Amino acid sequence: MNLTDRQVLHTSRMGKLICFAISIGLQIKVLEWNRLLETQKEYVAKGVSKTLDSRHIDNLATDWVLVVNGVAVFADNDSPQDIKDSYRAIGEHAESLGLRWGGRFVNRAAFRDKHGRDFDP
Repeated sequence: MNLTDRQVLHTSRMGKLICFAISIGLQIKVLEWNRLLETQKEYVAKGVSKTLDSRHIDNLATDWVLVVNGVAVFADNDSPQDIKDSYRAIGEHAESLGLRWGGRFVNRAAFRDKHGRDFDP
């Protein structure tokens, strides 16, 4: 499969993921989908990413955040359980669509990008 075909597939899968979130009463906001190599280099220099090999550069990864009552809510260890459960529901559905969910990475620091959510075909 060539890059364009992979990008189309990723776009389709993300569309399905967004529709799923809406269907269970959740909202997500896309933070970053495409990233220039120059931007990735800046992220590495600032320490917000650890790799120049980001799938964002090829439009094959998407950073998103859950939106609750009009406010972007990021998940971390201190998040309320309902927020964690919402991220898990969306992340597990992403996996069922053939996307990768950053919440599953064993070594999250090695893959962590700006917002820690990496959904790649």
